[in-house]
Amino acid sequence: MTSLNIPEYEIVNVSDRSSEVVVLLTLLKDAYTHEHAPEETDTVFALTSILKLAHKLNSDLSCLLNNESGEAKS
Repeated sequence: MTSLNIPEYEIVNVSDRSSEVVVLLTLLKDAYTHEHAPEETDTVFALTSILKLAHKLNSDLSCLLNNESGEAKS
């Protein structure tokens, strides 16, 4: 088992972004379960926001797990 020394603020960043993605996806799902689907522009805005957060989350996770040269931390 590998143990990583990760600063708490980096873990908090990843956790926050992950939570934001879940909230936005839940809001979007809930909007579609009502009788009327949301406006197309609202849907595009929500999906764009989710995609941006997912990219940031991916970047944050990469920083947590890899060093500056892209190799896995040990």
